[in-house]
Amino acid sequence: MFEEGATAKPLTCPEARRHRPRIHGGVACDFGVPAMSPFHPEFCCQFFALRWFCSNRRKRASGDTSRPIAGATSMQYTTTPSSRGTHDYWVRAANMCGVADSNTATITAGPLITSIHSKSATPGSVAYIFGRGFSTKSRRNTVFVGGVAVTGSVRALSSNRLQFVIPDVPPGMVNVHVEVRGVRSNTVKFEVR
Repeated sequence: MFEEGATAKPLTCPEARRHRPRIHGGVACDFGVPAMSPFHPEFCCQFFALRWFCSNRRKRASGDTSRPIAGATSMQYTTTPSSRGTHDYWVRAANMCGVADSNTATITAGPLITSIHSKSATPGSVAYIFGRGFSTKSRRNTVFVGGVAVTGSVRALSSNRLQFVIPDVPPGMVNVHVEVRGVRSNTVKFEVR
């Protein structure tokens, strides 16, 4: 008794408890299929084959087999999105009775700050943010230093490096993050002198 095209919700990810989880580029996310039979309580055979798929398009991907993930054929799949944007993941189980597609798990990979450097680290001086996932169009990057948005002085040197002028904030440790078209990076501590 196999229902063609049956779907369920087998995908799990630590961040997937939210509707559209956000992770930072380069951070791993694990997906898994429950240990019991895939997706359908009456999946007729004990043996089945799995194939994982990914799409970075903004549409539901389940059922779209145009982008299989090479080598991803086990109960677990770990991904580390290297590019910003929305990525959809799903898995297909197949055996001699037919196929069953999972639901689609969507994650959004945002920019990642790995370090910040400045010679003087004083307000009005230049600082550099290193990481990945920044826009190469300067106006799409907004740097936040101690809660103050820095826009006009942000210069995109590459998708891995931003230059900005430290705003007038009180000295001490401050939180810094970057938003790229509304997608927020991780927060790092930076000492303003």
